[in-house]
Amino acid sequence: MAALVLAALAGLAHWGPDAGLRWALNRVLHQMGWTQVAIAHADLSLFNGAIVVKSMEAGPSLGKALGIDGLDLRFRWKPLLSKRVEVERLDLAGVTVEARRVGTKIEVNGLPVAASGGAGGDSWSFDIAALALTNSTFHLSDGSFKATIAIDRFDLTDLKSWAPDQPARFRLAGRINGAPLTLSGHATPFADRPALAVTLDIARFDLGSLAELAKGAGITPPGGVLDARIKVEGEPDSLSADGRFAVAGAALAWDGGRISAERLEWTGTASLATRAVTGKSVIDNLRVITGDMTIANRRLTIDGTLMPAKAFGILPPLTGQAELVADGVSIHQPDREWLSADRIDARGIQLAAGQPATIGRIDFRMLAALAGKGAEAFPRRLESRQVGLEGLHVDPDGRVTVAAANITGALIRVTRLKTGWVGLGQGDDGGGEMPSFAVGRLRIDGRSRLEYEDRVPAEPVRLALDGLDLTAKDLDSTRPGRDSPFTLKARLGEGRITASGDIRPFADTFAGRVAVTARAIDLPVLSPYAADVLGVHLHTGQLDADIKASTDNGRLTGQLELTLTQLYVAQPDPNAKLAKQADMPIETVLDLLRDSEGRIRLTIPVKGELTNPDFDVSDAVGQAVAGALKSTVLTTLKVAFPVAALIGLVIDEAEKPRLGLEPLRFAAGSNQLEGPALEQLGTVGGLLRQRPGLKLSVCGTADTHEDWSALIRAGSLLARLQTLVGKEPATPPDTERLLALADSRAQAAKTYLVERAGIDPGRLFTCRSRVGSDKNSQPGVLLML
Repeated sequence: MAALVLAALAGLAHWGPDAGLRWALNRVLHQMGWTQVAIAHADLSLFNGAIVVKSMEAGPSLGKALGIDGLDLRFRWKPLLSKRVEVERLDLAGVTVEARRVGTKIEVNGLPVAASGGAGGDSWSFDIAALALTNSTFHLSDGSFKATIAIDRFDLTDLKSWAPDQPARFRLAGRINGAPLTLSGHATPFADRPALAVTLDIARFDLGSLAELAKGAGITPPGGVLDARIKVEGEPDSLSADGRFAVAGAALAWDGGRISAERLEWTGTASLATRAVTGKSVIDNLRVITGDMTIANRRLTIDGTLMPAKAFGILPPLTGQAELVADGVSIHQPDREWLSADRIDARGIQLAAGQPATIGRIDFRMLAALAGKGAEAFPRRLESRQVGLEGLHVDPDGRVTVAAANITGALIRVTRLKTGWVGLGQGDDGGGEMPSFAVGRLRIDGRSRLEYEDRVPAEPVRLALDGLDLTAKDLDSTRPGRDSPFTLKARLGEGRITASGDIRPFADTFAGRVAVTARAIDLPVLSPYAADVLGVHLHTGQLDADIKASTDNGRLTGQLELTLTQLYVAQPDPNAKLAKQADMPIETVLDLLRDSEGRIRLTIPVKGELTNPDFDVSDAVGQAVAGALKSTVLTTLKVAFPVAALIGLVIDEAEKPRLGLEPLRFAAGSNQLEGPALEQLGTVGGLLRQRPGLKLSVCGTADTHEDWSALIRAGSLLARLQTLVGKEPATPPDTERLLALADSRAQAAKTYLVERAGIDPGRLFTCRSRVGSDKNSQPGVLLML
């Protein structure tokens, strides 16, 4: 500015005011490197201290010219004598400037701008009382980056280099790349400690226009449209800002990932001195994609104070405290929905350099987790109205500790396949090692439900436990030898299940002590297990059970106290596992074991080595059940028949094995019940009364030798005489008479049981009598259960 005024005075001495001003402008612009200069009008008023220039263009031989539509300068003469330029007013209009960076150099309208070499000699000071720049354009370029700043009006007042502590005020209204921009405030640029206070308003600014500039600085270029109102004030090393900004369509991409949001809004303050950012951020429709994993969030709100810090482990490089609310969250891959929640509310978030991150409490509303999609679709493994975590700690190494976890209104789905558990790794590559975790107290409230499906048996098993109420304590994956006490309550249909004990869920081999009580459990739902383990299908019945089991160092010991009420099996197979293992017909065994109220009581010991790869728990239980049945049957019969072993397998007329009692013995040729036979029938009657479900077949037998000889002796004098002299009757056996004798014996036994023992005749069956000479045809009656 001083050079322009002095040049104008020199030109005035030679050519007069106007011509001298033209000569001065040409000289100054040529000295700056612009060889092409055109001036339509120049006017110098020495008396008024005014310079007026209209329609001036200046530029190099090649390149875009610097253009000024109008320049109106009002200055004072006297301060020039003291090397001070005092401008009362400077009006510039229609200024067009093109600035670009070429390598390390800056060019303005094609003219390189030299770096300052310092102030050589006495310096000038200046005072601009008022400056106005209107209707001007600045074109900026840096490589492929381009920006256009259109200035509708820029006002600067009270800029005084000789009064450094007096603030200069400014205001700008214009557009940057078409986005409306206003800038206003004041600054003290010449003070020993410069300071400023500026308010920026910008609307609809396309961040994509900064892409090339960001790439040049090694920064991933952002996307979106910015609206902001920010106030910045302070000294250079202690600037602070407050205000708000919003970005619509925000996007940021990197190799293998992308983050985007429909809208991002922040309101708050920031401090350069403390590097702290305090405020509230709201992000709508956030999506984070990394690889094939997508995290989606309908609305995320973060409120707090955060500061940058050194990265430590997996924790974010931040310190501070915050609260977070996320609405509509989902984490998924093409074939998996890992987690979704209507709302996540985290309170008391604390971040400290080198310390675990802590969250006072985090609540999940309408949480769902682990569902399959596509060809291997499966329903969510967990749904819950609310999950609350208290005292959450996340260590830098990834370990997670929770003081208390509360799950309310949960639906838990568990499905077992031959390949593993659905959703828990069957057929997967494992996905790496699971981070360690600990839970001080886990509670699933009594409004929860467990749906269990087992597809391993030939016929699937489906169970639904309602009213699930579980409490477990001291769960820690890094302490496999630690006992974790638990209690459980649930309903299975109209039945009740309770369990308690101490377990070690993270031990290499499951260990612990468990006590289970079950009441009124309908057995048909367990029929597929019985079919697989025992070879029988359960038609009806209820179970009451008291189970105690423990494992220690891989050794399983336990005992099952079972009460089976109205248990009936459907079409038992005589070759079923249970029949073979018990060595008895199944229906007969069950009928024999039922008491007068239709109950069967069993005590079943179970033991085995879990560490033995050949040990099968289901097979061990099957063998134990068969053994218990057989043992109980024998015990029952020994109590009923303490004198003799009265049990064995016999083959009936249909060639089926039947459980037989000791046959009744009759005198040869007689159908009269006497002595031991009457006593034995009395014992059988008592057994039938105690076991109302038991049925009895009575089968008469006759011997072709003993019985026929007796009949002959009783029927003729000749036969009696032959007997006296030691000769057997020579008459061949009459089969019809012997069958009639056998039938009468069976009828006599049945009549006694009905009339004397009080047994319902519907439970007594006569079968085809036998005549022969083998051991099954001795004079008597066969009794088969």
